[in-house]
Parts: sequence; structure tokens; C-alpha cells
Amino acid sequence: MYDVLIAGGGAAGLAAACALAEPGRLRVALLEKQPRVGRKLLSTGNGRCNLTNVAAAPAHYHGARGAAARALALCPPADVLAFFERLGVPAVIDGEGRAYPMSNQAASVLDALRLCAAEHGCEIQTGCAVTEIVPLHARQAMRAGGGGSTAAAAAPSPLPAHGETDGASRRRRASATCGHDRSVHFAARFDAPAERDSCRQAQLGAEAPAGFDVHVSDGRTLRARRVIVCTGGLAAPKLGACGDGYRLLAQLGHPSCAKLPAIAALKAPPDAVRGLKGLRVSCAVALTADGHTLREERGEVLFAEAGVSGIAAMQLARACGEALHMGRRCAVRLNLLEPLLHGGFASGTPAAPDNAAPAGAAADMDSRGAAPDMGTRGRSAAADMDGHGAASDMGTHGRDAAADMDSLGAASDMGKVRRGADARQAQADALDFAGERTSAARSACRQAASGTPHPANVHREALAAQAVAMLRERMQNLPDRPLEDFLNGILPRRVGQAVLRAAGIAPMTRPARSLSDAEVRALADALTGWTIPVDGVLGFDHAQVTAGGTLLDGFDWDSLASLRVPGLYAAGEVLDVDGDCGGFNLQWAWSSALLAARAILREMGVRK
Repeated sequence: MYDVLIAGGGAAGLAAACALAEPGRLRVALLEKQPRVGRKLLSTGNGRCNLTNVAAAPAHYHGARGAAARALALCPPADVLAFFERLGVPAVIDGEGRAYPMSNQAASVLDALRLCAAEHGCEIQTGCAVTEIVPLHARQAMRAGGGGSTAAAAAPSPLPAHGETDGASRRRRASATCGHDRSVHFAARFDAPAERDSCRQAQLGAEAPAGFDVHVSDGRTLRARRVIVCTGGLAAPKLGACGDGYRLLAQLGHPSCAKLPAIAALKAPPDAVRGLKGLRVSCAVALTADGHTLREERGEVLFAEAGVSGIAAMQLARACGEALHMGRRCAVRLNLLEPLLHGGFASGTPAAPDNAAPAGAAADMDSRGAAPDMGTRGRSAAADMDGHGAASDMGTHGRDAAADMDSLGAASDMGKVRRGADARQAQADALDFAGERTSAARSACRQAASGTPHPANVHREALAAQAVAMLRERMQNLPDRPLEDFLNGILPRRVGQAVLRAAGIAPMTRPARSLSDAEVRALADALTGWTIPVDGVLGFDHAQVTAGGTLLDGFDWDSLASLRVPGLYAAGEVLDVDGDCGGFNLQWAWSSALLAARAILREMGVRK
């Protein structure tokens, strides 16, 4: 019998294998469906492997953000860097907090993980897919009962409904949907801490796990005391992603929510970007849904044959996919003069969204009890992370973390986690799945009703006024320049012409001095707010990560142990946590895997 079987040889699986095998006292095997382990890892960071980001904070995560916050508190980037230092992979930190191996090669990271696991006795079995995981107590129950479904035998009995609130009931109904069912309302999910804690207490009183029979694709059945599912998500199927883990965990009573591609290019009507393929611009790019700004990023945008790509645009994919799934009309708005008017910026840095809550929104949110418990069990996650040397600025968009919102507006206050199960339950129940019900949305509605201009609209008007002044000065300096070349030096020629067309300016053969005042204002508006419709997100073939996954309300966030099946663990992309681009997804993979490994070592009495 193996002490631990790990299903999946990606980043999380390899990290767990190294952490478990390193003491040399456990029999560990890693089972990988592909001919080689770590294929997707080789493609990360453009082949350099962005190990983590030292500025990792919960605001960079989506889905079960509370679980991500807990993982950051217990296994912060400093722990991950120390882990790789022990493997012989020192890291170098760039100006934006991204950590890369000193070799600048993802292959060296994969080699270090693979060699460490093998050197400490972990059996790596490739071409070996896990087809079913059967708890031994479930197998024995089936034999005693004369058959029946393995999934039914393994699944836990429903939690008692006594005292269940409407909020908890909504979450339970949503969590009952598995697989690829897109009918689930895809918005930010927050698990009810009281419900999760009751599950944990029930598990603590349960018998020690009897083990598992793990069936694999070559017909063998392997037996293990513990199993960790690290099979990844659906992104990049050419590199082995297939979603097997969702099915395996669902059979054991752990459902998943709808899954959508994240960190992917956005699709636009061909006419909107015709002739721009391959051109790049640095700008501020905002995602809007039905005219309301959901998220804004700064950095490079790359025009593709049928859409927009580049880090800044790809960061918007998750929010865009959610909004489109809800039937909303989406577009991206490009402020092409942002670098010129505000002194430039580094690629891929976030900008404050136009619907950021104005002053007082955090207080408004607190008064409604909407600040979620992020799973820190009575500690401020921000303070806890500071104690581990992580960056303390929890507001990555230049505002307080209490007002920081995810792509559909679920607000988090990382510095005001309230104590007590009753308070935590009340906070969780106050959160509604509908992303419109956020303090920012309420503030926007109040401003619209009062007729007061939103601060973001005032900001855009100020930018347009600056653009008008710049264009008039340019007209004086270049009065005879044909309009088709008027924006050369500011934008690539073809992009400049596309902006002129968007402003309705024609013909472009006439000189710049012929522009009327109305045309100058229209061109200024186009330069600071060029709107391109978005009708989709490129699929999983072109995505870097999966948004959505196995729900975390059935797992202990400190250990990633199942609260339903003793001895079962999960880590990495298979779970409902995804992060922004910049090392945040690998941080989740490493930290969740290392937490699971630490818990198993403790349970089995092994000291490192």
C-alpha cells in the first residue's frame, strides 16, 4: 500500500510529491496521464516560469477568494521561494514583484521538481490516468449492501438543513451543479464559514481513513492511505488538460461550478479590428458590460485577426466571460493617450476601474454587513501576510482593499475579518450571487438617480479636454499633414487611421488644419475612449487558466483536506480559484499543494 498517491503531474502535483517524499519515510507515487510530467509548466512565463509574485494578495484572486487568502496567509510567496531555494532554484524578483528562476528557464524548474521527487523515492508513473478513486469504506459498504453506485456510497449524507438561511440555500443549490453546465450563475462565490466549520467538526470526529482503491487506465488498482487530486483544469488541452479531476471529485461528493476560460484573448467583430493584426499599443483598456465598467487594466494590447490580445486585454477575459454568460453586451474601451497624458506605465499594471466605489463606499458596504469572512479564523489576512513578509498593499488598483472588487463586484475587506460563527454566517448570507448588488453598483445607481456625474465620467471628460488641447497644438505644428498620417508618432499608422474612422472623420487625404472644432472633439473622444465590441472569449485551447472548478465549501482551507471523504485532498487549478496574470496562479498551485502535503505529514507523524 502506498502512503500517498498523487493524481496529476503538473505544478501542484510535483510540488506535493517533493514535499511528501523529501523526508524519505513515506511511500509516494505520482500518476500522470501524459507521457511526461509538467508539460504546461514549461510554457509558463513565456518559457521562463513566473514562479510567484511577492505582491500576491487576495485581491488578485477570483472564485473562492477566501480559500486563496488563507493559502496566502499560511504559505505566502516567501515560503514558496524558500521551497525552491531548497530545490536548488534561486529566484530573481523583477520590478513588478514577479519571481523567475535565476536561469530564466522553465525547464530548470521542472527538472528540479522532477529530480527532487525521484531522488527521495517518489515513483513517477507516466501514461497512467486515474479513472476512479474508491474509498475503502465505501467499497466495503457496497459489498455488505450487495452493490450500488460507488459515487453514492462515497458521497456524504446531506448536511442538516436546520436553521439554514436563504443565502446558504442559494449556495447549496448552485453547488449541486457539476461539469460544464453553463446554467449556473457564474459570479463570485463565498462559502459559508459556519457551514464549513460544522463539516470540519464532523470530520474531526470521524474514523481515520481506511484508504483508497485507485483504478488506473492500464487496468491496475493501486491502494493508498491518502490521495491528492492535482489534475488541473481545462485550459491548454494540447498540453494535457482534460478536466478528469472534476469527474473524480464529483464522484466523491465534491461538485464543481461552471468553468470558463480565463487569461485569454477577447473576440471582436472582424470589421472592428480589420487591418490591425499584429499591431501593439500601450494604453488603458476597460471592459464594459451594458455601458458599465467592470474592470480596467493598463499595459500592452495586441490586435489579432478577430479580436484583441496582450496581457492587459487577456486579464479581462474572466470578467468578460462571466458577463457574456449572463447575457450582457460587452465591449473594451481603449484610452490610447493614457501613457502620454499620465507619464507612461509598466506593462500589465492595473488601473482603477471607472466603477470603483467612491469615498464612503466601504463604510456603506460594512453597514450592510457585506464584508465577507475570508477564512482567516479571526485574524486579519493582511496583517497575517505582512508577518510573513508579503506585500501589505491589499488594494492593487490603488484603493483600499475594502473597496476592491472582483470582476463582477464581490467586495472584500481583508483588514476587518470579524470574529464568531454568528457574525461570519451573517456576513456570508449578506452576500448575493448577483454581481450588480455591490456598494459600487449601488453608488452608481444613486448617482444616476440624483443626476450627479460619476467621478469616472468627470475623469474621462478631463482626459478628453487634455486631448483636445494636445490635438489643437498638433494642428498648429503640423497644419499641412494629411489626416491619414496625422497621428503618426503617437500611434502606429494603421491604428491612427482606425481611430480617425471611429471618430467619423473623412476623407483622410485632407490636411490637419481642415479639422473643425466638432471633429477635434470627436477625435479626442475616440483617442481616450475608442470602443470595440466584444462578442466572446477565445476558448480553452488559447486560455492560460480555468475560471471555476471544484467548489471549496467541502474542503478545509487550512489543509485542502476533504470534509466529506477522510484522506482525500485536492490542490491547484482543479479547485475553484484562479488568479490574475503575473505569477498568481502558480502561487496558488504551490501553496495549496504544500498545505496539503504539510497536513498529511502531520497526520502521519512525519517530521521534516
